Amino acid sequence: MNRSALIRQALERHLKHLRELELEEQDRRGYLAKPQREEEFRIWEDTGREERIERAAKVAGKFSSGRADVSANHDKCLAEAFRQ
Repeated sequence: MNRSALIRQALERHLKHLRELELEEQDRRGYLAKPQREEEFRIWEDTGREERIERAAKVAGKFSSGRADVSANHDKCLAEAFRQ
């Protein structure tokens, strides 16, 4: 690998890291602006792992946005959904 490729790879890693930090900060600000209510997370603490897996399996595939590109463009799709 030449020097240019190494620099490009290091820059890409750094930019990815900065993006992750930005997303974490967005999460923090979001939870400060609208904290979770206890009933939103209590259900997960009160159930066992197997029950959570069973519940998740029951709803998997039952919801659809009608868009095929969501996994590739998750952040963009989520932002569009929140704007609506």
